[in-house]
Amino acid sequence: MSLLDGIRNNSLPELLAPAGNLECGITAYKYGADAVYAGLGRFNAREMGKNFTLSDMSKLSAYAKKHGKKYYLTLNTLVKDTEIEDLIPFIDKVRDIEPDAFILQDLGVVKILKNYYPDIALHASTQMGFHNSAGLNAASKIGFERVILERQVSLEEIQDMSSISPVEIEVFIHGALCCGLSGNCLFSSWMGGWSGNRGKCKQPCRRRYHGKVDGEKAGGFFFSPQDLYSLDIIGDLKDAGVSSLKIEGRLKQPDYIKNVVSAYRKVLDSEPGNERRVLGEARNILSGSLGRKWSHGFYFPEETKDLLQYDSMGVSGQLIGKAGQIKTSGFQVKLSRRLHMGDRIRIQPSSGEEGPAVTITRLSIGSRPVNTGRQGDTVFVHCRKEIPAGGMVYKIGESRKEDIPDTANLPEYSAPERIDIQIRLDSTGMSARVKGRSGNNKIEVVWNEPPEPAGNRPLDGEKLLEVFSATRNPELKPGRIETEIEGAWFLPASILKKRRREFWEKVSTEYQLSPEKGPTVIEFPAKAGGPDGLLSLFSPEGRKTEKRMALPEEARGLKEITVISISDFLMDGKQPVLESTEILLPHFCPEKDLKKLKKGVDECLKIGIRRFRITSIYQFEFFDKQGDTHGLILTAAFPLPASNSFAVYALKLLGANRSQAWIELEKEALEKLIENSPLPIEQYTRGKPFLLATRAPVKVEGQIQDSRGGQFLVKREKNYGLDYIYPEKILELPVMDGVDIYLENVTGEEISTFNFEQNWV
Repeated sequence: MSLLDGIRNNSLPELLAPAGNLECGITAYKYGADAVYAGLGRFNAREMGKNFTLSDMSKLSAYAKKHGKKYYLTLNTLVKDTEIEDLIPFIDKVRDIEPDAFILQDLGVVKILKNYYPDIALHASTQMGFHNSAGLNAASKIGFERVILERQVSLEEIQDMSSISPVEIEVFIHGALCCGLSGNCLFSSWMGGWSGNRGKCKQPCRRRYHGKVDGEKAGGFFFSPQDLYSLDIIGDLKDAGVSSLKIEGRLKQPDYIKNVVSAYRKVLDSEPGNERRVLGEARNILSGSLGRKWSHGFYFPEETKDLLQYDSMGVSGQLIGKAGQIKTSGFQVKLSRRLHMGDRIRIQPSSGEEGPAVTITRLSIGSRPVNTGRQGDTVFVHCRKEIPAGGMVYKIGESRKEDIPDTANLPEYSAPERIDIQIRLDSTGMSARVKGRSGNNKIEVVWNEPPEPAGNRPLDGEKLLEVFSATRNPELKPGRIETEIEGAWFLPASILKKRRREFWEKVSTEYQLSPEKGPTVIEFPAKAGGPDGLLSLFSPEGRKTEKRMALPEEARGLKEITVISISDFLMDGKQPVLESTEILLPHFCPEKDLKKLKKGVDECLKIGIRRFRITSIYQFEFFDKQGDTHGLILTAAFPLPASNSFAVYALKLLGANRSQAWIELEKEALEKLIENSPLPIEQYTRGKPFLLATRAPVKVEGQIQDSRGGQFLVKREKNYGLDYIYPEKILELPVMDGVDIYLENVTGEEISTFNFEQNWV
């Protein structure tokens, strides 16, 4: 199929745009976005940006609902046990302004939302790293409605997955690309504690490094990819059945949003036969978006070979000059392009590290203030930032005022009243009542009709929750729904829906709306680890029981386990010591290799191997209780993150018997996780974890060094076509009490305690 074949049928995918602030969100809607994604100040993967206030997010919600648009709230970072008490009230507040979905990374946050906020739709962030059909199946079972695929999957892989996917698929179509596999990157965190998994990446992949290329010394930007561009393959993505087309750029400004959204809207709406003309028009619009050089990213393996052009800095924006004379009040630059008041520029040092960004608020030529500097003018940019000597000046945004409503005057969203409900079913009948009311204020409906005994599929709490969540009253919505079922019973769907209508009719008639609506904050126990009552194991007695079970391996009589990758094991041919061999599964497995890997796992099970190291969620699909899985020990381990006890519990439900604590945790957070964990905890105490993994071929190999003297090792793995960056230093941590120990056989003199002795941010 030609890249210009265009739209094939009547169902258009959603065009999803970024919104770093309210003005960007409204601009995206005006120029054709069907939905936007946005974050508040915490718990999102762009904490380095400005983000929304709660008031502005409420305005975005009201505007979106009035104009038939959608918005998704990003909650896509890893969360510590010590932060759970802050997270719950945070969710409770934003739930009331009704995002159309939450975008999530942390399995623990997923578990909390599924238990306490079942009415919220969940989208799996690209940070979760789903990249094959087994992962999509697992995502569906976890409760996701949509998966945002790993950005390093190819178009062919998307086509293969979409045809069998049980969930909606969302893909990135434009914007900056990360070099590393999403959610697996420790590069920024290792180099200073600023974690990409916490929304604070310092972009070390954009820096200059020195190493050897083809045996010769070379310096360059070995890990800095070109930007993604997909105008000419929108038809292919649509034909593949992709549900949502996502534009990257929550740090971008309205002029960028306008250009990019307009260009992709034009192509999406093109009529058959007009594709070539429309594509040319859209490319002209897109040329004003001030990004890096365009590429198809990872969509075509042949093109991916040149995605990392190390001899080019790959800086975003239009070059307009070089920083000349620098003073404390600003700097001088001779312009090669127009610069106007309100434009945004970045001054880029030669190291490739991210330089300071400046919005032009004052310009002068000599002693004369000006609003505009033109090509050939030498202007003085007034600012109070530290400017790198000789830095190249790039225009990254323009001051054009978009014709959108004044955001200060937009109304906030009027949230419906949320009502907590308790539903009970037993042999005598069924009841549903509004919680928190008693006496004359009690609202309850009782059906004294004994239910029928169930056959194979008894009615469960999830079904009751699903049915009773629906209400036609715009002023009333279900909050927390508790269900209690004694026995195994059957009720036809028609009866359940009738009872739901009767209940909500009574509530609508008798419930008095509060004059001031506010969030229903969930009360916490004194200890962190989860809202009281979410799971029995999080009660004090439940914790005691689990802690008795969560003994280290040595206390259970197993002193040493040998970990070996499944590819090495199957090629080795030696008879293993079954009880002390653990098979390491690959964290990345392309769709075409999935059946082969599953066959390898089955071979291991057949010969009696019972220990496996799970490094990605998709691998749980290999152990779905079918066949002989007696005595399985599945250890969830790096790079599959468990940074809080809810995440460990979610892993337990998937089938894990123990979990490795997330490698980025500092001592206090690690202690809290060990204290609250429902599974035995393993600690990564010594080794060289990979800092970055990529499908893009890295031109340098072996030892490399950055401008600050940091040393790393680049290594190519043959099995799944990945290149890795490893630290030169050895990770070595003090061993915590009551944990299993994970050690790698590595040598070296310099050690690092990573984030253990500092706050992981």
